[in-house]
Amino acid sequence: MSRFASLILFTTLAAGCVTTEEGFVRPHEPVPVAAARAKDPPPAPGGISQVHAAWEGRLMETRDVLHNGAPLIGLVGRMYLFGPEVGHTLIGDGAAEVELSDLGQIDPQGKPKLLEVWKIDKANLKRMLKKDMIGWGYTLFLPWSTYKPDINKVQLQVRYVPDTGWPLFAPPAVVALRSDNQLTRTERQTLPAPALPPSAGAAPAAPPPPVPAQP
Repeated sequence: MSRFASLILFTTLAAGCVTTEEGFVRPHEPVPVAAARAKDPPPAPGGISQVHAAWEGRLMETRDVLHNGAPLIGLVGRMYLFGPEVGHTLIGDGAAEVELSDLGQIDPQGKPKLLEVWKIDKANLKRMLKKDMIGWGYTLFLPWSTYKPDINKVQLQVRYVPDTGWPLFAPPAVVALRSDNQLTRTERQTLPAPALPPSAGAAPAAPPPPVPAQP
């Protein structure tokens, strides 16, 4: 896990956190000042060169608005976009993709087994934009249809796909699911990101971006 993701997990995804319209906060505690100002208009898109994501280490149960409020179990996290320096969050104008792999199953090529792929189009990603104590970011809820209790360590790979330019990848995040196997529940109804079969995630490799000339 990257140093940035470790910091996010320590400050915002501590045990007992839940998802709200303002991001991740502890139940029964005052909303952080930055989160209280979540209705401030976000900055204009642009200037993005880094993507980081942080994930909760336990499953979340919410209500599926597409199926009459049926219980929906999945993973939840936050995606943040930055310029050349990490510190001031930016917003994007593109889409996002997330791949989930099981680190307990390794294929003949030495790669973890791909379980699910979620593709979030630009319209839905824009709806997930919220401000929290870190800044502007995207709350991602990934319904996990292939979850099994014996899966205890997974890898999540986030890719941000801007309207123009090359895709940007967050550092792969290793998430160790908590052994108590308890669900964190929220009453917030969630429009889940669509899940695709693992084969649908095998997109053709894009050519590397040109290397800028050194001054």
